[in-house]
Amino acid sequence: MKIHSVFDAAFRPYGKVLEGYDTAELQRAMLAIDLPESGTSYRPGIESLEACDIFSELRDRAYGGMPIQLGMCWGHNTKLNCLEYHRDSEVNIGTHDFILLLAKEDEIENGVLDTSKVKAFLVPAGMAVEVYATTLHYAPCHTRAEDGFRVAVALPMGTNTEKPAITPGNNEDKMLWARNKWLLAHPETSEAKNGAYIGLKGATNIPEVKLGIIAVSRDCFPIGLSVKRREAIKAAYKGELYECPVTVENEKDMLKAVEDVNAAGCNALVVFLGNFGPETPETLIAKYFDGPVMFVAAAEGDGDLINGRGDAYCGMLNCSYNLGMRHLQGYIPEYPVGTAEDIAAMIADFVPVARAVIGVKNLKIITFGPRPQDFFACNAPIKGLYELGVEIEENSELDLLVSYKAHAGDGRIPAVCEDMAKEMGEGRYFPDLLERMAQFELTLLDWAEAHKGARKYVAFADKCWPAFPEQFGFEPCYVNSRLASRGIPVSCEVDIYGALSEYIGACVSADAVTLLDINNSVPAQMWEENIKGKFDYTLTDTFMGFHCGNTPSCKMCADRAVKYQLIQHRLLEPEGSEPDFTRGTLEGDIAPGEITFYRLQCDSEGNLRSYIAEGEVLPVATKSFGGIGVFAIHEMGRFYRHVLIQKRYPHHGAVAFGHHGKALFEVFKFLGVKDIAYNQPKSLPYPTENPWA
Repeated sequence: MKIHSVFDAAFRPYGKVLEGYDTAELQRAMLAIDLPESGTSYRPGIESLEACDIFSELRDRAYGGMPIQLGMCWGHNTKLNCLEYHRDSEVNIGTHDFILLLAKEDEIENGVLDTSKVKAFLVPAGMAVEVYATTLHYAPCHTRAEDGFRVAVALPMGTNTEKPAITPGNNEDKMLWARNKWLLAHPETSEAKNGAYIGLKGATNIPEVKLGIIAVSRDCFPIGLSVKRREAIKAAYKGELYECPVTVENEKDMLKAVEDVNAAGCNALVVFLGNFGPETPETLIAKYFDGPVMFVAAAEGDGDLINGRGDAYCGMLNCSYNLGMRHLQGYIPEYPVGTAEDIAAMIADFVPVARAVIGVKNLKIITFGPRPQDFFACNAPIKGLYELGVEIEENSELDLLVSYKAHAGDGRIPAVCEDMAKEMGEGRYFPDLLERMAQFELTLLDWAEAHKGARKYVAFADKCWPAFPEQFGFEPCYVNSRLASRGIPVSCEVDIYGALSEYIGACVSADAVTLLDINNSVPAQMWEENIKGKFDYTLTDTFMGFHCGNTPSCKMCADRAVKYQLIQHRLLEPEGSEPDFTRGTLEGDIAPGEITFYRLQCDSEGNLRSYIAEGEVLPVATKSFGGIGVFAIHEMGRFYRHVLIQKRYPHHGAVAFGHHGKALFEVFKFLGVKDIAYNQPKSLPYPTENPWA
């Protein structure tokens, strides 16, 4: 995303810079408030800020004497989660440079805003900016992870406080989230799960899940019981859910229901047993519907136990039995029986699973190889891809070079160069490399579009050494990181299953991911000085995850920069020379926070297997090179020996940012992966673990 300045003409439709305000006292007051460890905080009015002289200045000058409040939004943020607007302008002032993600109210169409309309604007520290009432905005983004952001927020008195009790009379009323606050949420946000209006959508390389629900009913039970309970689920679920009007009692109903949800554009389904259910028609839905299907059942308690008893608890047993006999795949939650509220929560958990399954079934992995010499670790049978429904297109590195040369002089290159420069910041990139890297980025994007074929989504697995840097004139890592930030993974060293793993993680987390070497142990001295006694990890729980520079900049500390690949420089360029074509890596420490380390792999026998381990990147300086971080996973030492080594996994692991083990486990299970390993506690030994060791 291109980052504009608030001094650019592009900012004029969204707001303006307010001149003549002394913000120094306000900044000091804001800095006295501690940042949260993660996430963001907001308070509409803060006494210490309203005690500053600027409060009356804003009230009387910026708002013309209207009563106002002066609060703050502060913390850490890099995402577009929601957008809001008010009936009045908002004034923002930050202690550090920050970024506003903005759109215009008139860009909302039919209650939905396409996120491609959103623009980013950099606001300098201490600068007062007015954001117009017709401008959509939300929590600012920090520019440096270690600084976070502290942004004062001036608004008319009472804004963002308790929502008035209203009966919605139009679509905008559904967006009202608090007093004088209309909110559009992305489907995956906590706001959406808490009932906020879902109104942010965008075309990406990640599927958009369009859920439908079909109720089923055994003909000897009241059909009205299933209908009533389905309607209760619809009311309880806070996301988008198409309610099929056909309640299935027989096979003809089943065909009508599937036809209806297909016409509604659904690509994932909830089959709801409102009572015992007709086991044959209900399971045939999974056969005739082309998408993931979840089966859930109603709990009793919403009526008497005579005419209000549905026996869906019993019916779920026959449902699963019938699915098995027909070799049909259905997703069944850990405990699939519940109230409307329980099932609404199950549906929310199903969405990331469905998104990943839809993505995998419509994915093409494009490779440029072959793999580097003497590098068997990234080689694996492609048989497993076809079993998953993934298509693969294998090309040579020479094909990529020919296409790259054909993009020389492309008219789009200057705009990409400008975007790269703004993303990195002055002094954090090599100006003479920008044109070459932009040319390569366009080459990959155009190849993806031209070679999707019958598929909707793509991922790349590219050879990146030793010939690449000398022939292309740079290392591809930074460009790879930019594509990964857009949901298009580009794995290193033609790691096909690494690309697949990254893509699954991007679908599950709806966020950028990366691929790292499980690289080196943490020195004992570093552990003693920086980890022991501060974090609950032993030395063998820790390791360093590293790659040359493919981790997206939004997942790295603020001092990240485009540098050169030290190892390749040793290998490919004259000793003692200045780095030349080995430049192009994105290097720096990976930002601290929760992570999930995982991989889906096809072993040498053609069997799919996987591992998942949740942990974190610690806030410990690595004092090393590359895109690197100090990772900590409980019982990593045992996991390393009895899963990674014992089961012969390669040295690459995918990293999702956040704890996503639950969803990944369900995805792998749904895809038919029999071996799903995880970091087992000491109380649960591995089969190969020596009890006397």
